[in-house]
Amino acid sequence: RVWRPAFLFIALWLGGTAVPGVAQDAPAVPGAQNQGEVVATNPAPVVLTPLQAGDLAVLEAIEVSQAEESVRQAEAAVAQARAGKRLTADFTAVEGRMGPVQTIDFGGQSIQVGSPRITNYSVSVTQPLYTGERVERATRVATQGVAAAQRQVQVARHGVRQAATEAAYGVLRAQEMAGIADRQVLAVREHLRVAQAMFEAGTVAEFEVIQARTALAEAEGNQIAAHTAVAQALAALRRILALPQTFPLQVVAPTDPVTRPAGDLGQLIEAAWRDRPEVEMLNARIRQAEAAVRLAEAGRNPVLALNAQAVKSVATAFSKGETWQVTLALNKPILDGGLTRSQTDSARSQLRSAQLALEAQRQQIALEVTQQFLTLDQVTQQLQVATQGVVQARERARVAEVRFQAGVANGIEVLDAQTALAAAEAAQVNADYDLQLAVFRLYQALGRPLRGGE
Repeated sequence: RVWRPAFLFIALWLGGTAVPGVAQDAPAVPGAQNQGEVVATNPAPVVLTPLQAGDLAVLEAIEVSQAEESVRQAEAAVAQARAGKRLTADFTAVEGRMGPVQTIDFGGQSIQVGSPRITNYSVSVTQPLYTGERVERATRVATQGVAAAQRQVQVARHGVRQAATEAAYGVLRAQEMAGIADRQVLAVREHLRVAQAMFEAGTVAEFEVIQARTALAEAEGNQIAAHTAVAQALAALRRILALPQTFPLQVVAPTDPVTRPAGDLGQLIEAAWRDRPEVEMLNARIRQAEAAVRLAEAGRNPVLALNAQAVKSVATAFSKGETWQVTLALNKPILDGGLTRSQTDSARSQLRSAQLALEAQRQQIALEVTQQFLTLDQVTQQLQVATQGVVQARERARVAEVRFQAGVANGIEVLDAQTALAAAEAAQVNADYDLQLAVFRLYQALGRPLRGGE
C-alpha cells in the first residue's frame, strides 16, 4: 500500500510507459482527452495490461485490508493465550476513615482496638506452574487461527485480482467493439459517397441516398454507444482499482501470449485441490477446530499456581500493620454442571462443520475447474468458426459493393453485407476475449498466478 502512490507517480512521470511488458504504441482510448484536470496535468495515461490491473487492485482493495486486519487480530489472540502462563502482579491501595473506634479498658487504661484511619497497601504476585495444558492448547488454537487468517488474505487477493483482471478484459473488449463501430461508420459513409455520386450521375434513384443516410445515422448512433461503453468499462475498472474517476488510465492487451495449463481434467482438479488458497484456509480451520476440541477436554485438568502477597496497613495495638504470605494453590474441578462436556461437544460439532466445509469447497473447486476446462474447448472452436465467418462476411461485403457500383444490385444489399461484416467481426472479438478469459479463469480455478508466456 505504501508503494502504490510511488508506482502511479513514476508511471505518470514517464508518460504512461512505466509498466513493463506493455506495447508503447498502443492507441489512445476514445474520449480520454475529456477525463478532467488530471488529464490536463498529465496528458499521458497510465498504461496497464489486464494482469497488471489485477496486481494493482490487490494493493488497495478493502477486502484485502479487512483480511489483513483479521491476521493482526489472530496474532493478538496468540499473545493473549500465551499470557496465561506468565507471571502476573497486582497492586492495591486503599485510603479512608471509619468510626467510631472501639476501645477496651486494660489495667485502668483505655486502649483503641482499631484505628479511625483506613490504610491498606497490598502487592500480589501469581506464577502459574501448571495449567492443565489449557494455555498450551489455547495457544495452538490461536496459532491455527493465524494460519487460517493468513490464508484468508490470499483468498481475498485471489478474488480481487480476478475482478480487476476481468474488468480490464472488459475494457479491451469494449475498445474492440468501438473499433468495429468506427469502421462501420467509415464503410457506410463511403457507401453514401458512392450512392450520392451515382445519383448525381443518374444511375440510381434518390432512395439509395436516403437509405444510405439513414444507415449512416444508425451507425453513428451505434458508434456513440460503443465509445460510451468503453468509458463505462474504464469507470468500473477505476472503481475496482480505487482510483479517481478523472485518473487517466489505458488498458492494452499483453504482448506475450498465454497458453492453457497442461494436464487432463483429473490432473487439473487434483492440482486445484492442492493450490487453491480456500483449501489451505479450510485445512487451517480444521486444525484450529481440532485444537479447540483438545482445549475443551482440558476443562477438568488441575491447575497449580504459586501465590505471594505482601500487605501494609495501619499499625494498631494488636497488629504491626505489615504481613506477607506465600502459598501454593492447587485447584481440581470435580463438578462443573456439565460445562466441560457441553464445551467439548460444541467444539466437536464445529470440527465436523469445518470438515464438511472443506468437502463442499473441494466439490465447488472441482466444478469450477470442470466448467472452465469445458468452456475453454468450446470457445476455442467458436473462435475458429468466428474467424472464418469474418473472412466470408468481408468477401460478401466486397462483392456487394462491386455489384452495386456495376448497377446489378441495390444499396440495401451493400448495407446488409456491411452490417453482417460488423456482426461477424463482433462475434470474432467476443470469441477471442471469451478464449482469453477462459484461460485466465482456468488458472484462477487452479489457484495459480497467470503471467504472460505461461
